[in-house]
Amino acid sequence: MSYMVVQVVQLTKFDYRLSNRLETDLQKLRCRVNYHALRFTDPIQRLGSTLIRRMRAKSEHFIALHLRFEPDMLAFSGCYYGGGDKERKELGAIRRRWKTLHKNNPDKERRQGKCPLTPEEVGLMLRALGFGMDVHLYVASGEVYGDFIVCDGSDAFVTNNNGNMAKIIAGRRRYYNHKRTIRPNAKKLYSLFLNRCNMTWDSFAAKVRKYQRGFMGEPKELRPGRGEFHENPSTCICEKMQGTSRDSPVLEKLVVSRDPDEAEQEIEESEEPDMDDEDDTLLLKDTWDDNSSADDDSLARPEEQELEEMLSD
Repeated sequence: MSYMVVQVVQLTKFDYRLSNRLETDLQKLRCRVNYHALRFTDPIQRLGSTLIRRMRAKSEHFIALHLRFEPDMLAFSGCYYGGGDKERKELGAIRRRWKTLHKNNPDKERRQGKCPLTPEEVGLMLRALGFGMDVHLYVASGEVYGDFIVCDGSDAFVTNNNGNMAKIIAGRRRYYNHKRTIRPNAKKLYSLFLNRCNMTWDSFAAKVRKYQRGFMGEPKELRPGRGEFHENPSTCICEKMQGTSRDSPVLEKLVVSRDPDEAEQEIEESEEPDMDDEDDTLLLKDTWDDNSSADDDSLARPEEQELEEMLSD
């Protein structure tokens, strides 16, 4: 069937990594396609808007959490969560779907921050960051189109797995005048969670806030051009828009004022386990503020890309 008959174009393998170094005209086209031309149909958009209204009817502000703690993700990560032989057998059977995966050392994967946080750990992190019982939580675990719209419309988006869906949502939230996206600093939080029973809650919370510096979705957290286009569409954003935010005015969050180079350095340093006991408590506001990684992997091998994409939502 021709395009003129059905007016639909099917693109295969369209989410492969795209270069950030495009000519100006091509970059403008990509920005328009990614953030203006591609839209949900009206019925889907209305459904998403209804879900958002229902969340706001419960409380004025809400968090959307992309937990991604399903068996396929746990099997792919090669991590172990203490479920004994039953867990090893079931996740091992799922893991055999990917013939190119090598056997991992679960403890090493955990130390390197490659394991998704457990639901309990995510909850502890959010509580330490200042989110209380009055903040309602939307857990993205349903149809992708509904989850996407609600996550995009939330006051704060929290991702437990930085896959394609999370990156696309984060990029969209940056493009449309910036809304907060929180990513766990899994490498540093690992040891902290391991030893949390040996410290007071105040000490634990202070360290969580410290280790989350550079992972709280600040407007200039990543340099322009760093990371993937979908996650950091800096070339689509005019300079005058950078540094602004449309976070809800009553969002409880960390306020960290620092140079972009410092923030990026912290993200890079987080790749190494580092339990620095030095006290560096950040300012935690009682309000949701209104003003407020990885290198480009476009040369990743095709088989690695396919594995990532299979588990990206």
